[in-house]
Amino acid sequence: MTAATAERVGMDFDELVRAMVAQIPVNRSGKPEGPSRMPRALQLP
Repeated sequence: MTAATAERVGMDFDELVRAMVAQIPVNRSGKPEGPSRMPRALQLP
């Protein structure tokens, strides 16, 4: 997503990002720290 995309669809960039994130089941974008912790948690006894 870019500012050009937001402009093309007639939305503010931040508004477009919020709309796209709302379509993701976990409601977040670009934050890999959550899933990256899971493999370590599975290794613990």
